Amino acid sequence: MTNRIDERRIQPQVLLGAETPPAAAGACERALRATARARLDTFAASADTCPTSAGGRRPRTASSTPATPTADEASASHARPESGSAGPADAGPADAGPSDAGRPDAGLDDEADCPNDDYDRCIDRTVPNPELWVDQGSDAGPIDRSDIRQRQIGDCYVMAVLGGLTSTTEGRALLQNAIRENRDGSGQVSSYTVTLHRPERHWFASTTFAMVALDVRPVYARGHAEARPGDGRNEVWVPVMERAYALYAGGYNAMGHGGSIGDAIEIITGHPARTYGLWRIFSRYSVDDLQRDLLSGHLVVVASRDDVEQSRPDLVPNHAYLVTGLEVQGGKPAIRLWNPWGNVQPAPVPFDKLRSLFFQLNVGSAR
Repeated sequence: MTNRIDERRIQPQVLLGAETPPAAAGACERALRATARARLDTFAASADTCPTSAGGRRPRTASSTPATPTADEASASHARPESGSAGPADAGPADAGPSDAGRPDAGLDDEADCPNDDYDRCIDRTVPNPELWVDQGSDAGPIDRSDIRQRQIGDCYVMAVLGGLTSTTEGRALLQNAIRENRDGSGQVSSYTVTLHRPERHWFASTTFAMVALDVRPVYARGHAEARPGDGRNEVWVPVMERAYALYAGGYNAMGHGGSIGDAIEIITGHPARTYGLWRIFSRYSVDDLQRDLLSGHLVVVASRDDVEQSRPDLVPNHAYLVTGLEVQGGKPAIRLWNPWGNVQPAPVPFDKLRSLFFQLNVGSAR
């Protein structure tokens, strides 16, 4: 599979004027029905649940150095400004990529002592030499999509939203302003304060958002999103944001077994999300709509169907993908996708196949 994603691109690129040579060129119906499960208590039940992966899992390597959590840290994942459980979830791929060997978590076993993906019982991973933001040579800046790599925790819906926010100046600023380091007397980082947003629904008025500040200790569940190594330091803004979202949701288990893409957009950005059910006959979202959203700097996330592998083996069933651009293939528009697993990316998808491969499309913004 060819990686069609230019990780250094600042804006999602729309290329509909030129032909792309053919050679250059995993939320499904079952997940939809699963919305009967409890969602975050702040939201009414709806059909925009996160995809559930029936595909392979990420390598069972623990993220960083084992540590013994304190009593308050062990219970911290249950401290929640908003409670509730998530819907179905996905997880990462079965085989490690070539870059896994050099990562700070290589060689450790996530599954040991953490049966049945009960992440809240396995909050014992720390990251050596952590640094919140690292401006690595190949990146567009300290916050880059290359920093994101989901592992076994099934939070593709969160990782895809974070990936979308790295694509614009406003999104990167939102992420950078969302995290504040807290240092102890010796100058060492003891925790992070992360600001998320609680949507408040009103019968006869627009949704409003209340800011929620969460204290995040630097101890993570096994299988957390990777800290990206670079120049002797490990970049941790992604696992910190993931940890904060887990606290908001009511624990790693509540977040890591599924959730709503639309909710993730609103909780992270503090701005309303739009959701299009692609299974609906009268739901209209055209290629012009997509082009307009991408050019406006909006983040667009799609959720794959559970049978997607039958026609596209390079796509993961029940999985959230970020839309990164449009191009032309065979005289027709095609969408480029980014998989939050971060290692191998799918080939572009013809726009006219969107409804047969994906059941939902979500749009959000950092402004």
